[in-house]
Order: sequence, then structure tokens, then C-alpha cells
Amino acid sequence: MLSSRELLYIIASGCAVCCSNFINGLSTSCNTVLRIRAIVNIKKKKFIMLQILGTFSAIWGFYYIYLSLWVVKERSRHQINIGDGTLQLIECLVNIDKNNNKKEENDNSNKLIISNDSGPINVHKYNRLIAAIRSHSNFNEFIPLIAILSAILELQNANTIYLIVSLSLLTVGRIIYVAFGTANPNMRGWGRHLGIIITFLTILSHSIYLLYSSNYHSIYSHFNK
Repeated sequence: MLSSRELLYIIASGCAVCCSNFINGLSTSCNTVLRIRAIVNIKKKKFIMLQILGTFSAIWGFYYIYLSLWVVKERSRHQINIGDGTLQLIECLVNIDKNNNKKEENDNSNKLIISNDSGPINVHKYNRLIAAIRSHSNFNEFIPLIAILSAILELQNANTIYLIVSLSLLTVGRIIYVAFGTANPNMRGWGRHLGIIITFLTILSHSIYLLYSSNYHSIYSHFNK
């Protein structure tokens, strides 16, 4: 028969063991939580690493809104719901009376004028709308590809100065393409040529850099065998 002192000692020892196991389990759980949080923070930092592309993407987003509003403005001015005005011109030409279908050139203007019963038809009427649509479309054709190339380069720890300089020149080039190119009356300004050259050079340089950085270790190990 155990005495009360021995029974108390056994109970105290059991409690101590239970407390010890509880503390060890709690410590393990805390360490696990801390490790999970560390992994999550690392993953978050990887996304934060796209700071350069994120900054320029925001600028491109604002400029995209400007180009979109330009298209909306021109369509509203000509009361066109969709398209670039080609359908409206065709409808006017079809309605011209065959007997009065005479082409005349205005001596005071380089615009081609076609007369019909309702008055002259200006075939250059929708030039501004076409310029707005093409500026908007040209932006859509190149910027997504460049953004993808830039994201991969930044994730591969490409040279920061190179990314900032190249994307800055690209942004300026896209603005020049419109301001001194398609926004001109004849849509043939010098800015259109310079802007597209800068765009092509950006894609080319990004592609070469990406091809090198993606295969650098393979090339280095091959030549050091």
C-alpha cells in the first residue's frame, strides 16, 4: 500500500512529464509555424522582386487608358459605334448616283473629293479615327510580349540598370510613336519610325539577354569540362 507521500510524488512526476511533453510539442508547433511563415515571406519577396516591371506596367496602364479614350473620343465625334469608318464611306459611295459619279481634285487641298447628291464626300474624313485605332492596336501588339520578357529577366536577377534604361527608352519611344507620329495629320511623322525602332530593339535585346541568362550555366559548364 502506497503512502500519501509516495502517491503525491507519483502524481507530481506524471504532471511534470506531461508539462514537459506539452512544452516540447508547443515549441515544435511554434517552430513549424515560424518556418511556414518564413517560406511564405520568401515567396512574397519573389513577387515583390518584380518592382521594376511593376512600376513601368503602371505607367503603361495609364498610357493605355489614354489611347483607349482617344479611340472613344474619335468614334463619338463621328458617331460610329464600331469600326474605323470604312463601312460608312462604302455606304456613301454605294449611294452615289452613277450618272454623277465624277472624281474631282480640289486645287486648294490635297484631299480627294467625290461628289454626290448630298454633297462632297471626304475620303480622309476618318483619318484621325484610324490613327487612334492603330496607335491603340500597335501598343497591344508589342507591350504584352515585352512585359513577359521583362518579368522573366527580372526573376532571373537581370542587371537592374539594363532593365530600367531599356524600359525607360521603350516608354519614351511609345509616347514619341504617337505624339510625333500617328497623331500628325498625315500619320507619317518621324516619331513613328523612331518609336517602332526602339520597340524592336527592346524586344531584340531582351531576347538575346534572356537566351544568354537562361543557358549561362550550361554554356559555362560545357567550356569548363
